[in-house]
Parts: sequence; structure tokens; C-alpha cells
Amino acid sequence: MERRVMFKSGDLLLEGMLHVPSGLEHKASAVAVCHPHPLYGGSMHNIIVEEVCRALEDEGIIALRFNFRGVGSSEGTYQEGIGERIDVTSAIDFLTSIDTVDPDSLGVAGYSFGAYVATYAASEDPRIDVLALVSPPFSMYSFEPLNTCRKPKLIVWGSRDELVGFSAVEVAKVVAEPRKLILIEEADHFWTGHEVRVGKLVASFFKNAFKGLPKDNASEKP
Repeated sequence: MERRVMFKSGDLLLEGMLHVPSGLEHKASAVAVCHPHPLYGGSMHNIIVEEVCRALEDEGIIALRFNFRGVGSSEGTYQEGIGERIDVTSAIDFLTSIDTVDPDSLGVAGYSFGAYVATYAASEDPRIDVLALVSPPFSMYSFEPLNTCRKPKLIVWGSRDELVGFSAVEVAKVVAEPRKLILIEEADHFWTGHEVRVGKLVASFFKNAFKGLPKDNASEKP
């Protein structure tokens, strides 16, 4: 089940779509999903973002896709990834305000520009336990926090994706453990024909990563 929601990010109001598994009878893990670059048509309606959220819902995980500031009906203007990090933190705030969300089992995922924003949000917000990046554009942005981030991480990209620009060996050198690296042969940055597969890979990773979190995870958070 999905429904439109609105939530605050500072003084701005952002729009999103909340995906809640049907028949949910207990607190569930939750993931905020970040869309591609706002200036190049990126929004929460991107096909990869939608497929990730649907797959998460199918795995019993609550998912929130949302428009960054200045996109769609979200207030504000594009802020080069800085304001957008605040939007991710605000999305986590919103998720933790939901009664059926387990506040000790949270994740963030991002596609392309969204992967860049998600990386910094996860490194700065101790509430975020798990991180998944689809097509992170290493050739365009610094992903330095991945060097030291000790949270479970998934990196998935295509062999024909020029914006990633790294081989599997090179990615392994800049992404700290624990990590899972998945290179899809013949896929490019837009994942044409691979959309459902990407969604299922990301959702499966989150399901397993959440299961592997320490049982005293709550005591490690502020």
C-alpha cells in the first residue's frame, strides 16, 4: 500500500510517497530512498526509485520515496547536495514518527545523485544503520565518507556506467567493510531492462542487513 505524505524539512514542506507492507502487525524496518539529480529530471517518480520501494514493501520493509527541495510539490530550491542532506535527515525524522516503524532498524538508499546525498546523510546521522547505493557517480562527486563508514553497505552498478567510472577493484579500494559490491554486466547508468532486478537486489540486501544488526542496537544510538 502506498499513500502520499507531506513532512517538514526545516521551514520547507516536502512531498513523498510512503510504502507500507499490507497486513503489518508489528514494528518494521524502514528505508528512505533518494532520487537522481533534480536539475536533470530526477524525482521520486524515477523508475529505479519506484522499483526499490515496491521491492522493499514486498520484503516487509516500510519505504519512503520523496522529492528533494524544489522538486515537484516540495518547497524550496536546489542546494547542491547540502540542503538535500537535511532533507534526508528530515525523512528519517518523519519515518521515526510513525508508530509502526522500528527506530532501531533504519536505512537509506540512493540512486545516482541520490547515492551521493545518501552517503553523506548516512555518515552524519547515527540513526541510519544501513546504506545502499545504486550507480554512485564516483566520477562526479567525492564519496570520501565511504572510506571510513562501518555501516553495512551495498554498491550496485553496471559495467557500462561511465558515471561510476570505477572497476570493482577500484570500488573495493575506496569502500570500507562491511560492504557488498554487485557489478551488473551490460547495464548502463539508466538500467534499461534491469529495473526490477535492481529493486529486488537492494531490497534483499536491506532485509539481510537489518537481520544482522546487533540486538542491542538501540543502546548504541543517542
